[in-house]
Amino acid sequence: MQGNVPLKILKRLECKSLLERLGFNLEAAQAVVCNHGYGTAKTFSCLKPNDIDVLVKTLCSPGREHNDRTKDQWISILHMAQHALTLACFILFRQVCCDLCPIIYTINIKHVYNLDLQIVQEKEYSNKLLRKNCPKWDPADPEQSLINIREYFKSLCGSNGALCSYILRKDIVPLKQDL
Repeated sequence: MQGNVPLKILKRLECKSLLERLGFNLEAAQAVVCNHGYGTAKTFSCLKPNDIDVLVKTLCSPGREHNDRTKDQWISILHMAQHALTLACFILFRQVCCDLCPIIYTINIKHVYNLDLQIVQEKEYSNKLLRKNCPKWDPADPEQSLINIREYFKSLCGSNGALCSYILRKDIVPLKQDL
């Protein structure tokens, strides 16, 4: 609890604010966070593109009946907002893959579109590519050895599909002080 506001409420407000920054209208953001239970960064980090498609289709389909016999109204969601949410969930998932606490308040529309190329690269990559020339440490030229090792790791994927370069890059997702 911070001040008089419970932490759970603050997390929901962060999530709602994220959705609004990504292009969701207030009504859609409220529905995602309150009605569908996506009120933490951790829940968003678990969403895959197919899950987001289902969520958006559910929001855009009127008529879901609640216990009090009221029905949901049709909610309009821009395709750009849906795509931005997919990218934001990718950022949060990658933060979890890197053993970082998923942080919502650093994500904005500018940062999510910077990761389009990263997603394509990860989808197309396969570790089946055999590397015959693994880098070796050369004590005579340690600087070049480190460069070679770094380049080698940039070309490999871990068991969860994340590129190993995530452990080498310092600005995958911008830090708060970089904003």
